[in-house]
Amino acid sequence: MSITNKVDITCGGHGKDGPSLLYPGGDLNVSTSTVLYFCVILLVLVVFPGICNSEEATTVWPSALVITTSADASAIAPLEEIIEESVVIELQRNNLRVVMPSEDLLQTTAPDSPIELDSFLDDMVASAETNFVVVCLYGKHQDRIRIDFRWYDVQSKTLATELAIEARIDLDLDTTIRKALTEILDQNRERIQNLARTVVVDTSTETDKQMQEGTEKPLFPAWKAEALEKHEKKRIEVSLGFSPFITTGNASEYFKVGLMPGLSGSYRIPLANSTIGIGLVAGYNGFPAEGTDATSQNSLIPVGLDVKYWMGGKFPVGPFVRLAGGPAVFTVVVETLGIFTKLVFFATGGIGFRIPLSQTFGMNLEASYTIFFDRPIAITGFTPSIYLYARF
Repeated sequence: MSITNKVDITCGGHGKDGPSLLYPGGDLNVSTSTVLYFCVILLVLVVFPGICNSEEATTVWPSALVITTSADASAIAPLEEIIEESVVIELQRNNLRVVMPSEDLLQTTAPDSPIELDSFLDDMVASAETNFVVVCLYGKHQDRIRIDFRWYDVQSKTLATELAIEARIDLDLDTTIRKALTEILDQNRERIQNLARTVVVDTSTETDKQMQEGTEKPLFPAWKAEALEKHEKKRIEVSLGFSPFITTGNASEYFKVGLMPGLSGSYRIPLANSTIGIGLVAGYNGFPAEGTDATSQNSLIPVGLDVKYWMGGKFPVGPFVRLAGGPAVFTVVVETLGIFTKLVFFATGGIGFRIPLSQTFGMNLEASYTIFFDRPIAITGFTPSIYLYARF
């Protein structure tokens, strides 16, 4: 009995290779499209590392230190937060790299006397390691606030722009503040553009330190330099994930999608600007096959060697390539005929990105192509995957 004229699941004669569990007798026949798919994967694996390690030009924008303080030494924390956040948002929107005061400076109280206050601000500007200093002096009277903005050019040690606003303390206060900052930025636009510079950055190594200073807080704590370094130094990685197996070629005539959870473990070996991992991978690919006369429940259980190559190990989101291969147990269950099992071999090639979520945990996004070398026709398919991993 056969599922179709093409698919023979009986133990009928198929030569010395024995019965075919999903396909008819004959020699191994990998279709032209399958060969092309695998060639594309190999091409990407060869070209992709060169792309990721290439140099690229980027613009380094000036930096600005933001200082918010009360003009009469009566600090109001909620107001300071609104002023500070509004200023920071507007500066970042205009590409400036924002630097916040150090803990020591935050604990320093501004003097009450205007003369002493000017001297205090002059000292801070003189010691600043940024291109600009933005000082926001505020004072509250009933339901209104006055803010004196001072824009200092550190290199020339001059007060470039002064602007004072008065506004009602309401829900539109942040908009009013940002409009004031826009006016100040417009007056200093030429100076900002002159200080901006283009540098060539090697994307396979750590970003230039000047580009790291004063940027926004990273989305994940693991993206901070110290935490990311600890994340990358851990040698053991265990991954658990899930992917659909989207069939291609002749196999797609009998089933379209399989479900393929997977588990892998590897030992990571750090290199100069990259890391290589060697370990084992195992999975389960379950799928039904439908024919004209019968249906079957099928499973492929691959267990093999897994090799990963992570590039640019010091970047938060890092690309990697992966190759895997080994034996797989192929099982077909037909209600009227019983269970048929045999051993086949598989090969997988893929590319992806790793995204650290903490010093220990992270996520891998991967697109790969897998071939199960069944006789007489290979079972092939794409496997877009999401894996969660832990490093120890």
